[in-house]
Amino acid sequence: MKRFLEEVSHDVLAFTRMFDYIKDIVLILEVDRDSFRHIYLNKSAEETFKLEEGFIGKRLEEVLPINQAAGLNEKFQQVQSTLKSIEFTEELLIITKNLYVNQRLVLL
Repeated sequence: MKRFLEEVSHDVLAFTRMFDYIKDIVLILEVDRDSFRHIYLNKSAEETFKLEEGFIGKRLEEVLPINQAAGLNEKFQQVQSTLKSIEFTEELLIITKNLYVNQRLVLL
């Protein structure tokens, strides 16, 4: 599996296509100073959030209320510092939509 992921990771199209077939919401974020920026959403995430202005390139604080963004930042930083995944349930209120998404989030 590790070898497969190493090979696929060099082919961005194949890599993203693989996530697009996953029915769960998949978000890939990158560290952006003291926050995290969305760099990829799979098709399930796009269909669930249905935003006119996409998530791509936006920091957590730009798409979530500040208190939710702060809570997620804390969890993401915990994963980053411990290198261990965590599991939790979060109800998200997405800015510009009154959309509540109750998802189990597994951070890797």
